[in-house]
Amino acid sequence: MRRAAGGVNGRSDIAVIGLGAMGAAALSALARAGADVTGFERYDSPHELGSSHGESRLVRQAYAEGERYLALARRSAALWQTLNAETGAEIYTECGVHYAAPAGARLTRDVVRAAQAAGLPVRTGDGLPGADLIVCPSGHERVFEAEAGLARPEAAIAAWLSRAREAGARAAMRTPVRHISRTPDGFTLALDDGPVLARRVIVTAGGWTGDLAAPLRARLTLQRRVMTWFADPDGLHGPENLPAFVIEAEGGWYYGAPAIGPDGVKIGRHHGDEPCAHPDQLDRRPGPSDADGIADLARSAFPGLGPMTRQSACFYTMSPDEDFILSFGELDPDMAVVAGLSGHGFKFAPAIGEALAAWALDETPSVDLSVFALARFG
Repeated sequence: MRRAAGGVNGRSDIAVIGLGAMGAAALSALARAGADVTGFERYDSPHELGSSHGESRLVRQAYAEGERYLALARRSAALWQTLNAETGAEIYTECGVHYAAPAGARLTRDVVRAAQAAGLPVRTGDGLPGADLIVCPSGHERVFEAEAGLARPEAAIAAWLSRAREAGARAAMRTPVRHISRTPDGFTLALDDGPVLARRVIVTAGGWTGDLAAPLRARLTLQRRVMTWFADPDGLHGPENLPAFVIEAEGGWYYGAPAIGPDGVKIGRHHGDEPCAHPDQLDRRPGPSDADGIADLARSAFPGLGPMTRQSACFYTMSPDEDFILSFGELDPDMAVVAGLSGHGFKFAPAIGEALAAWALDETPSVDLSVFALARFG
């Protein structure tokens, strides 16, 4: 596609609204394909005010959440490796993921089932990587997925944005889009310093999606979550010894990553019930009560760790069924919306960004994402 002239205060062929993980990946894919594209972000990016931060994010392929994710997971895994190779940076670390759950629990059962469906090797039983550092009650089952690991969200977003700019994209930081209006030949984006026109729009605004795509507002709810880090006093819990992990215990699924920075091992709780009406109203000041359950797990499952070193708040933007909403042309033939990632979307950003770019350029995505369409809600 031939690149058109234009600037932030003028016209772009394609506008990407929200430059967290999904938007930054889409902006990069579009720019590298030669598109005339501008991205808009209400803050600087990467930042800690949304859902794309926290030093590490798990990357899994044996996806316990359902076989509908397997093709997307496979494509994302390949693109994470490509991002490493093309940037020369270790944005993705394949340290594996260690799963542990009570015997017969859905977590380990569904991981094995997904691995079988995808043809992925997993190991079960004793002597798995990380088993000497992760203590589980008697009777727990363990599964190890080798072709998995962690991605660094801030580094990934920075890389995608850098690559996008190098390919000619414009990225307008601290430039919130207040409203999107349909015009005969596209859209008008209302900015604080004047309108911008675009032929096609991609909305990847996370928790702010309902402000821009009103039909989705009733479909999306927010849940506050807090990530917690614990000291690694002996330096034994790095990715060379400790895989990323998912543990089912009282309170639901706990996830975490080995020490890749000075704050140590990160642990978070996936399930919870702490609703928030809007991202702008989120309590971003973690307190001691936010570590309840997480600190208990750290003491029991990771006896080699030291005290809590840091906490960071984020939020999940939840869909009604906790599956993604990937809407391509449903609200408008020239609008795509990614929303409702429900706390497990980051790992798929490379493939979703690629699919958004394909849609915007009238190409066929490499992965069929129709199962995640908004139409499933009727």
